[in-house]
Amino acid sequence: MGKHLNLNLTSATNIALFTAGTIDFLQLAIKEAYISSLKATIGNGFQLAYPYVIYGLTSSTSGGNTTFTEGWIFFNNTIYYYPGGTIANPTGSNVFIINRNTVSWSNAFGGDPMTFTVSGTSNVHNDNQIIVATGASGSGDLTNNSLSDYSNLKFILNEFSSTALTLQGTWINEVGGYAATCKIVGLNQLFLSGYISKPSAVSGFEDVIQLPFSPTSPINLICQVVDSTGIVNAKLLINTSGMLRINATTTSYCILSLESISFRIK
Repeated sequence: MGKHLNLNLTSATNIALFTAGTIDFLQLAIKEAYISSLKATIGNGFQLAYPYVIYGLTSSTSGGNTTFTEGWIFFNNTIYYYPGGTIANPTGSNVFIINRNTVSWSNAFGGDPMTFTVSGTSNVHNDNQIIVATGASGSGDLTNNSLSDYSNLKFILNEFSSTALTLQGTWINEVGGYAATCKIVGLNQLFLSGYISKPSAVSGFEDVIQLPFSPTSPINLICQVVDSTGIVNAKLLINTSGMLRINATTTSYCILSLESISFRIK
């Protein structure tokens, strides 16, 4: 931690001098630690304008209501807490939106409201929270634009369900193996899984899979396929349109594993 207090300046070892500025300094020190950690987790694509879901805030719909789990959002270098809740689904063109909510804090040892000798009582322990509501797209006051729409939040640690992949040409899902799928894990990190095969030889470049997502720049990978002669070295290319292509020369029927392939998508 870059910020720290020098406690060697008092005359007694059991006394430390604190002001409002000292408390602010301690808050900034804690904030410095979690901001750097979260930005490292998000990576080079971090943008201050985006709300990032650190944890939770997943949704499930039943009947005319949607339930959102407890969670936390990181936005503009501040963490916002959501306690979870259930609300009625939006109607018409309305959507789920994210609004700010400041809650006063107290526990058995004290808290708000605090009594001041001059101005009476005031709340000083502010807990930054959010509320999930319904309204027009872009009307959420977390960002005051469409980035406050729930559908535009960026989830950095959640794992989404798998999506079946569209195979090209005569490539098929390997019999007895796992079907070719992909899923997003973390912040826009796409993981492929499964085993696919081609009943005939591969010669040079050819299309293999049209992915539902695409990388931010072309990706070249070294891999291996298995044909009747054994292991054959190959190369994979994933272009910015999401097409996965293979460059290999096999003598016959071959199998390709997708288990180790992952990359960041747009």
